[in-house]
Amino acid sequence: MSGRPPARPISQAAAPAMSEKAQRLRIRFARGPEAATIGHLDLARTWERAFLEAGIAISYSQSARPQPRLTFAAGLALLVATLSLIVAFISRDFEIAYVAAHSDLAMPNRFTWVAFYAGNEGSLLYIATVLSIMSAIAIWRAPEKCKDALPYTTAVLMLTLTFFVAVTAFMANPFDKLPFVPLDGEGINPLLTHFGMFFHPPALMAGLIGIVVPFAFATSSLLAGKTGDEWVDAGRVWGIISWA
Repeated sequence: MSGRPPARPISQAAAPAMSEKAQRLRIRFARGPEAATIGHLDLARTWERAFLEAGIAISYSQSARPQPRLTFAAGLALLVATLSLIVAFISRDFEIAYVAAHSDLAMPNRFTWVAFYAGNEGSLLYIATVLSIMSAIAIWRAPEKCKDALPYTTAVLMLTLTFFVAVTAFMANPFDKLPFVPLDGEGINPLLTHFGMFFHPPALMAGLIGIVVPFAFATSSLLAGKTGDEWVDAGRVWGIISWA
């Protein structure tokens, strides 16, 4: 038996489990115009926060748990990314491939909003932004009887948001750059210049992604072992909002 005094116990939250294997991922981002850089970084931060919200362990934040505070931060970061892309359209930053593909010098600024979601990349960013805002409001205004299951609600919402942000950041990034800067863009799809395109596509996408909120309340009730109808009121409200 050693004569050394026993080591002071370390709390589980303060020290990672040494028996678990850790995986290190390195993500690189290229520099560029201010709007493109801000948007790309905010996409990365949102993806990171979504993992924390979902309760997936990350080595540099061992004490992180699902909290509405980070849910609000995810929505704010995605709003900054959205505004950055809109600014890129207004300034005709054709170095960004998405801007060059869906706008040109002759396009009036009033079509910027339509051009924003004219392609897959912008649509995915819009969907992620709407989901993050809806998630923040849903958690903020959750009924008192749903509070016990709220961490599970947050986890389901953030796992869904993680999927969309990951696809946007790594497979359909609207801030990807061209190897050269074209003198003009390809222009907006003429079909999108109709007045109805200003509100029909975004309303449709918002309604479809909004179904995630009542699904999260229902799933969280099951995960929390609730057998009553505590989630029904919140699920009904968000179901009507999504349908409307």
